[in-house]
Parts: sequence; C-alpha cells; structure tokens
Amino acid sequence: MQVVIELLVMVFQVLLEYFKSFCRLFYRGKPKSIEGQVVLVTGAGSGLGRLLSLKLAIKGAKIIGWDINEDGLKETQNLVAALFEDTAETAKNDRFTYAIVDITDRHQVYAEAEKIGKAVDILINNAGIVTKNSFLCEKDDIGIVKTFEVNVISHFWTVKSFLPKMMEQNRGHIVTIASVAGFGGSPRLTDYSASKFAAIGFHESLVFELRGQGFKDTIFGTLVCPYVVDTGMFQGTSKNKMDFLMPILKPEYVVSKIEEGILYNYSNVIIPKLCSTFATAKFLTTAEGWAAIVEGMGGHNLFKDLVGRKKEK
Repeated sequence: MQVVIELLVMVFQVLLEYFKSFCRLFYRGKPKSIEGQVVLVTGAGSGLGRLLSLKLAIKGAKIIGWDINEDGLKETQNLVAALFEDTAETAKNDRFTYAIVDITDRHQVYAEAEKIGKAVDILINNAGIVTKNSFLCEKDDIGIVKTFEVNVISHFWTVKSFLPKMMEQNRGHIVTIASVAGFGGSPRLTDYSASKFAAIGFHESLVFELRGQGFKDTIFGTLVCPYVVDTGMFQGTSKNKMDFLMPILKPEYVVSKIEEGILYNYSNVIIPKLCSTFATAKFLTTAEGWAAIVEGMGGHNLFKDLVGRKKEK
C-alpha cells in the first residue's frame, strides 16, 4: 500500500510541474536581481561569452572573463566599458575584469580562482570548441582529447573551485552551456556530440547532488541546449530540410534566452523549444524510427561542409 501511495504522490508532483510550466507561459513571476553579483564567464573573449558579459553587465553584475585569447578579452572589456561611459573610471573598470586562463589546466584554474579572493555568485561554463568535421577514423587524437577537456572536463575544475563558497553562502547559480547535440548524435562530430552528452550528464548529476545536500532552493542550475548558433564556430553548417522550424540561431537571440533562464532560475533552456519535442521523440520511437527523423530532416548531412571558426592568432 505504501508503494502505491508513493507512486501516486510522484505522479501528482509530475502533473503539478506540468501545470506550473503551463502557467509560466502567461506569468513567469518577478526576475531576480543580479545587481552587484559576481559572474564568472568562461570563453568571454568571443561569441556567446562576450554577448553574455555585455548583457549581464547591463543588469549590474560584475563580470570576470576567462579565456585563452587575450586580444578577445580586451575587446570584450572595451565593449563593456563603452556601455558605462558616464561612470567613474574605477567603477567602469570594475564592470569587467579578466584573466588569461587555460581551463583545461586544473592547476591554473585552481590558482586563478584563489586569486579572485571572493565568492562567485554565478558561474557560466560557456567555453567550447569543435574540431574539424570528419569521419571518426580520420579524427586527430589530440583534437578528440582537447574537445573533451574544454567542453566538459574543465567544468569539474571550475565547479570544484567555486561551489564550496556558494555552499558556504547558501546561494549561487551554475550555468552549463551544452547543446542539442547532447540529445542526439551528430554525424562527423562524434567527439563534439559525445562531449555535450557528457556535459548534460555532468550538469544533471550535479543538480541532484545539490538537491540531496539541501540546496534545492538556494543554489540553482541552468542547463542550456541551443541548436546551431551563428557565432562562427559552426561556419559552413548546412541548413536542415525544415529550416523554417529550426533555423540556424542568431547569437543575440540565444543570449537573451540564456539571460532569461538565469534571471528566472529556469532548470532547462532548450533553444528552440521545438528541439525538446525531438529529444522526446527519440525515446518514444525505435532506433530506425529515430534514424528516419534525423535523415528526413537532413541531419546526417548537416556538418559535411563545416569549416568552423578560424584560429585566433
């Protein structure tokens, strides 16, 4: 009898969450303030990381940017400073500070985190790379390892660096920028897709750990899974056969959705929302049925001409 009661309670909780999700279509509540909060963004020297730095700086946050590209970080800093031209010089410079950090080097991550000397309120694990599109047997071994180091293993080092102080303060927010490629395999991007599967698994496991430790309502986790974003990293990507439903995304739109997810403490931000339907379909059909969906939309040829972003000097 006890098992039946627990099952009914579980079903009720699931239905309640569906109801809450429906209500949020009409009323999302009040967004939280991040005025004065410290936000660390990896990969802040370009792409989504730069745009996120600008967006959150406007909201009053103090941004710390990490990247291996010093020129990119300086440009981001100048762009943030330009938003606050009428502000005192010291306050203006405090809006965006940066450090040149190779996030695949755990020793460097730990050392730089120690230098910050204050709690990070929001950690955004944004940095990511994609290697040359090719058949698995032709992929470079070093590139495969580097893809995993940047796209997921580095998350262990950054979270281990900043989570203890979040737990000490009993507040914080961890944002994982993954990809819809983490829901379904992407031909010719086996290393990238597998690393994003791993990033999703990392994030979900971390969230459950925090819930179990009693931080369900104080340390939030937001998993971001966008479709292909036009940042240059996926230059050469082909359009799918239903481009009117799932077009290549503009980075400004993606960043606005990530910002929304942070301010409203959303657990998942899937862009576009339609991708969640395909993720569900994958587990409701057979393997051949899923293959028919992917090939029917042209997903098997999506990255055959991918050239990616040119390497920074």
